[in-house]
Amino acid sequence: MYALSTEKFEQVKPATAAPPPVRYDGPALFDEARRPIEDHYQAIGTDRLTAFRRMPALTARPLVRPRGEHGWR
Repeated sequence: MYALSTEKFEQVKPATAAPPPVRYDGPALFDEARRPIEDHYQAIGTDRLTAFRRMPALTARPLVRPRGEHGWR
């Protein structure tokens, strides 16, 4: 097995074509994916933003139990 520096590797590797550019559509959902989601929220009588606001807030909890609880030290 041989270890090559980046420069030497670039010299010995075969030439390859550049990969084709990837088109990015952005964060929007495609219509096929959006329809079932919108139908769901319409069926429950709200929209996504209102449903998100109704979610219970997460509360911070300690990662470690206090000393002595459940036999931990």
